This record gives sequence, structure tokens and C-alpha cells, in this order.
Amino acid sequence: MGLRGEHRRRARRAVVIVWVLLVAAAGALTLWIRDSSEPAGPYVWQNTEPGETYDLPPCPTPDAGRPATCAYADPR
Repeated sequence: MGLRGEHRRRARRAVVIVWVLLVAAAGALTLWIRDSSEPAGPYVWQNTEPGETYDLPPCPTPDAGRPATCAYADPR
């Protein structure tokens, strides 16, 4: 094998190390971009007193002959 075989091993090792670093960087970048682009979401915690009505969005209206369904569950 000699010098030529040792050189090939070092080159392969370097290629594998660079590949692993690129995969890790790409994964971190993907997670960072995905997290920064997502909105906070439509869900908001509402503080209400007992007996207060909940601030719920209106039910959709039926259109084109299709009935609209609207159901809210009481969290108590």
C-alpha cells in the first residue's frame, strides 16, 4: 500500500468529515429557517372570569347548498 494508500485514506476521511459537517449545517439551517418563518399561530390563551362568555369566532355561513357546521365545547 505505502504512501499512495495512506493518501487515499486521508482523502476519504477528509471527504467524510466535510460531508458530515455540511449535513449538520444544512439541517441546522433548515430548522432555523422553518422556525423563523412560522407564525405564532392562531391560538391564544384567554383569561376569563367564571360566568364570563368566551370570545369565540363566528360560525361560518352555509354556501352553495352545503350546510355549515359549528361546534364549541365548554372547557369546564
